[in-house]
Amino acid sequence: MENNEKIENLNILDLENNTNIFDTNINYQIPIYQRDFEWEDEEIAQLIEDINNIGLQEDNNYYLGSLIVYIKNNFYEIIDGQQRLTTLYLLLNCIGEKTKETLTFECRDNPLRNINEILSDYKKNKYNEDDKNENNIINAITIIKRELKNINLEDFRKKLAKVIIFRIEVPENTDLNKYFEIMNTRGTPLKDEDKLKAILMSYLSNEKDRNIFINIWDACSNMDNYVKNNFSEESIGTKVMKSNYNLEDYKNINFKNMNSNKSLNIDEIISTSFKLESFKNFSNEEELYTSILDFPTFLLHILAVYKNLHNPRNEDKGKEVLDDLKLLKTFREYIKQEENKEKFSKEFLILLFKCRVLFDEYFIKRKNEKWDLKYKNENVLMLQALLRVTYTSRKSARWITELFYWLTENNFINTKEENINDFENKIEDFIRAEVIEKFFKIEKPFSKGTDTHHIAFNYLDYLLWKENKEKYKDFTFEFRNSVEHWYPQHPSEGTFEAWNNKEQLNYFGNLCLVTTQMNSKLSNRIPSSKRESFINSKNKGSIKLRIMAEETTDHNGKNANIYWKEEGYLLHGREMIKKLAKVCNIDLKGREY
Repeated sequence: MENNEKIENLNILDLENNTNIFDTNINYQIPIYQRDFEWEDEEIAQLIEDINNIGLQEDNNYYLGSLIVYIKNNFYEIIDGQQRLTTLYLLLNCIGEKTKETLTFECRDNPLRNINEILSDYKKNKYNEDDKNENNIINAITIIKRELKNINLEDFRKKLAKVIIFRIEVPENTDLNKYFEIMNTRGTPLKDEDKLKAILMSYLSNEKDRNIFINIWDACSNMDNYVKNNFSEESIGTKVMKSNYNLEDYKNINFKNMNSNKSLNIDEIISTSFKLESFKNFSNEEELYTSILDFPTFLLHILAVYKNLHNPRNEDKGKEVLDDLKLLKTFREYIKQEENKEKFSKEFLILLFKCRVLFDEYFIKRKNEKWDLKYKNENVLMLQALLRVTYTSRKSARWITELFYWLTENNFINTKEENINDFENKIEDFIRAEVIEKFFKIEKPFSKGTDTHHIAFNYLDYLLWKENKEKYKDFTFEFRNSVEHWYPQHPSEGTFEAWNNKEQLNYFGNLCLVTTQMNSKLSNRIPSSKRESFINSKNKGSIKLRIMAEETTDHNGKNANIYWKEEGYLLHGREMIKKLAKVCNIDLKGREY
């Protein structure tokens, strides 16, 4: 069956012929049995970032993956790859490329709902709020437009022209049930982190060290489980913060065998068929969580920490590459400089293990749809959640590296009981520096509109929460990635007066951070209407937004909307800017705000 597949290379964008994969007579249909379009901020931002990182001087193409299709009634039914394909369709539209009506969704209510109809309705500010798929598509457009704001579109088009997707055409008479079975049982290509493991192990001179390496590496690689669950409690505390690079110190760390209550040390594991893969099902359900990092990105953070520990004057500190697509390249470039590669391999493994323990203890996780932190400090949890929702891309999560620098310095001295209380201050110092750099230091910072950096909104919410934890006890940091104008930029035609003073319209006092879905629902409503929606909503949103809603009231004979446009936005903005300036030690004298 597999030998009869037809495989074609498709250029996403053909600049020479001014065409693209959707500017053809080939039609794609997403069948009803497929799940809705579900890509959100992280997946979409990552796709755009990956494309934007393609080197213009490089001759090689960038392969984006495969699209598996099945011929049905003169069109292609999409079997696998619809999330990526839909995102590419939206992306091409957002950069102004011409696309034909070649992508459709099979729906229960409407047999063929064309994505171009959804796009057309979006432009007219109309859509079906009850249709999850349409809402997700509209959210995706908002995210794509945001990500493209700071990208050179001319260069981006050239990079997009290097992107290739494989279209795998399943023969017409294929039994799809059997085909799915084959797809799910095929061997998957070796991942880059597995290749890196093999490279590092190749530097070890004896078999025992290689076996110890495998077991510790594999235990660390399962990022959605506490690494301690793979070891016995007795050994983890006494071993993990000791040793420089002698793996013999680690040989008696005990791994738990899920098939019995017995703990096995590494020597015993080597002589059995025991496999670490089974650990992912070992923990009690309450111990499971979702990590904020994947393993390849975690490895890059730890390499940055390793460089810092071995060269504190490292001029590249803070500039390290955190691109998981360049994992092997980044490690190879560094390893070339190491004279004793065996020593590096051992030292890196043990640092990886120690940092995995620190990561479990001192970094937030996502558990039962809530933020969770083993280190019991409510402020630290909120500060890290703030950073996680602000810097959504894995490559921009440099705050994680910075915290690892602090935790590991001077032989982990800051993890001692008398020093760890400064952890909260360290995180807040990092955030304040970001607010100063990305908010206060830029030109005309208080009237940037949708270009206002999200760190200012999120840190302000933290300060407001900290001032009155009881009042805002239901508040949590969520992925609010869309800047909303409280008094809207574009009122619905004929409904109310537009605000023509752009500097006032874009003032910080008239802005708040909301989810992309909330923005698409409320963007053109008048403030008093938005106020009612938020008051009646179960999700009360950001704290700044709540305060804006509270302050949108009739005042001194003026109705709420006029008051907000003439006075309320300015009074609110000044109060919020003062709060940020005070904690960031910014002198506002002589500055217009």
